[in-house]
Amino acid sequence: MARKRGITSKINDSVFLALFSGKRSQLTAFMLIGIVMLAIFGFMYYASKSTQSSNIERQINVAEENIRETNILRQYVTLCLKESLETGLVMAGDQGGMIEQPYEYIEYESSKVAFGIKESQFNAQMPGPPAYPCIMDPGTNSYPCSPTPYNPILAPKKLYGFGKKNLTALCDPKGPNAAYLSIVPYPCPTGTYGNNSVQEQLKDYIEQRLGDCVNLTPIEQVTGLSITNGTPNVSIIFGEDEVIAMTTYPLNMSIDRYSSVKLFDFQVNIPVRIKKMFGLVDYIAKNELYDIEFVPEEDYTSYKYFGKDVMPALEVSRYNAGPGIDIIEVNDSASIIRGNAYSFRFAVQNRIPALDYIPDVTVTEGQSVMIHPQAYDADDSDAITYSASGWKDGYWSYTGSDLIVSTSDGDAGSHEVDIYACDTSDKCDLQRVSIEVNNAG
Repeated sequence: MARKRGITSKINDSVFLALFSGKRSQLTAFMLIGIVMLAIFGFMYYASKSTQSSNIERQINVAEENIRETNILRQYVTLCLKESLETGLVMAGDQGGMIEQPYEYIEYESSKVAFGIKESQFNAQMPGPPAYPCIMDPGTNSYPCSPTPYNPILAPKKLYGFGKKNLTALCDPKGPNAAYLSIVPYPCPTGTYGNNSVQEQLKDYIEQRLGDCVNLTPIEQVTGLSITNGTPNVSIIFGEDEVIAMTTYPLNMSIDRYSSVKLFDFQVNIPVRIKKMFGLVDYIAKNELYDIEFVPEEDYTSYKYFGKDVMPALEVSRYNAGPGIDIIEVNDSASIIRGNAYSFRFAVQNRIPALDYIPDVTVTEGQSVMIHPQAYDADDSDAITYSASGWKDGYWSYTGSDLIVSTSDGDAGSHEVDIYACDTSDKCDLQRVSIEVNNAG
């Protein structure tokens, strides 16, 4: 019996092992089948999504082609680009180089014109009256303000800083017209580079406007896509005879969750010779500062643009904008915006007249003291009046070109009198003159 039970036990174990091995093989097969099916499903899903993405991408590419081939976007962007460039240039010309509101300005013909020249800020080296306009630096060839005879041959110009240059810069030193660039070989005139330039302001102004003035709704309706514009990148180039505005305009084109950014390039040219004009503006401002006898509306013709003559298309005018304040305007008949000649203007703040050196006077009792004052006004348009204060105050008279006062018995001695030269805004230069009256006896 024991042997039979042992045999039976072995048979049961063998059956169990066989059954267990079969189930394990069956589980392994199911797992393999599941993995294969999952892989097939994943591949089919990926292929489906890929096909769907490919179809969407193809649809977007077709829409991009259509947009490029038709004028619908080009029309919107180039019109806006041209309008913005023209408006920006006109504002800069009317407001002394500023598109945004100038910090200091004078209102003239509904425009806020920035001061291109401001009144002097005096210091120890360049003092105010009565030492004005002498430069306190030995050896400096400046305005004649000492007993040393003035030699108009050796020093034909009366040099002094009659005011402070405050012109807005024309060109961005790191922009497309940078002098070191060979890609765009159009350098601006020397001295016209600086921060917050007209070039930078135009770029910012146009980029801001382009984002607002382009209507994308018709393009969405035609393409069936959802389209939004990105931030355009604008580049302003000042050519020799034109201003060029170029923009890269991004469109974000999307369907459902899929989107793609497409870049479109546009360009407009405006026939404005702004470098030649601004070169003349800068030339006038420099001469207005350092040559008191310079008359912009007459002497501008000596200006050369990189050594070349640019006249007679350029003309200069001067207008009065208030007590002691002038507007200097450069017009160019070869630069046209909206059918009109382009103009650029800047304001000049009133400056103090400059009184030439007056030598001391010696007379004898009974003789008249005669002083011949001669003053110049950097603003040209101001009339100058002369007066005396101090000794014999109230008795001096101005006749012709001389200040005169009579002397009599008892006037002998040393005296001092202040001679004033004042403009119409009561800005005055003065000099203290010593008068020696000898006894008649």
